[in-house]
Amino acid sequence: MLARLLLLPASRQLVATLVAVIIAFSLTTLIIQGAKYKISLHVDSAADMVMVWCLLVSLIDLLLLPLVVLIAWARWKLEERTSLQAIGRATLAIAVTATMF
Repeated sequence: MLARLLLLPASRQLVATLVAVIIAFSLTTLIIQGAKYKISLHVDSAADMVMVWCLLVSLIDLLLLPLVVLIAWARWKLEERTSLQAIGRATLAIAVTATMF
């Protein structure tokens, strides 16, 4: 997909978003497989979405961050992840996405 976007006249923002997702999921896989430590991909997806939206549209949309917190809380409440696992993944997602942009 990345090669195709690079060959087509895709916007730099779209390419940056895809690269950020690839890097974030690669890091997640390394953490899960290498350190045997689970981190939440649900929280990752939500945090990535909010970060990209804020960077492309408006910083006022940081008001969407409570949705990430809600998803993290739900994963914790269902006893699928600890709060540290959810916070760690959200932090990683935000850092990678912000760095790519």
